[in-house]
Amino acid sequence: MIKPKLLTNVLFSLGIFVIVSSLQAQESEYKDYQMTSQKQEYFKITLERGYVKISLPEGGGYTTVRYRAGDIKQKGDIVYAGDLFFFNGEGLTVNNELYPYDQIYDVRINERDNQIVLTFYTKDNMPTRLSRTRRGNIITFTDKIIIKEDEFIRGIILSVKGDIEIYGEGNKDVISLFGDVYIGDGAVVRGDVATLTGRADADRDASIYGEIFTGK
Repeated sequence: MIKPKLLTNVLFSLGIFVIVSSLQAQESEYKDYQMTSQKQEYFKITLERGYVKISLPEGGGYTTVRYRAGDIKQKGDIVYAGDLFFFNGEGLTVNNELYPYDQIYDVRINERDNQIVLTFYTKDNMPTRLSRTRRGNIITFTDKIIIKEDEFIRGIILSVKGDIEIYGEGNKDVISLFGDVYIGDGAVVRGDVATLTGRADADRDASIYGEIFTGK
């Protein structure tokens, strides 16, 4: 006959074992998930002394096309320079290969050696369009983006050729590649603000935690 105290100890030990095993299993699953969702470079856009470069990761290095910023033209729904790359409503096309906007996961802006470098990231296993929307990114091609006073945007705010006006709060970077950006009175941007060929202006009572980058 098992004594009550001994039985209690056995059950207690068994309970601890089950909890620890469960936690270990959850930790393992979490680590596995992280490993299959690595952020990786998608493409880079660099503005350097009046030139715009598009760089694509390839074989441990980069394939790059380079144009004068003044040669970049906008015609209808296309932003083009020569015949090797252009932006349209679907994405960036380089050497006849499309890089859709909806595969952009994140962006990082750096300034070094008189260069403004925008590095765009994707993921190995991008989620569904609905999940991307829930993550909070706003990405448009020609549409003007206006963030109202009572709005909070968790992700990046990006327009290729549309203007951007912020009156509420943006948690990450605000970028209009070929349009203008305005940060209004009382607005908050916790990331950087950037434009390649447009203007970036901020009201004196706006709060920008990062830097303002502009080719002008």
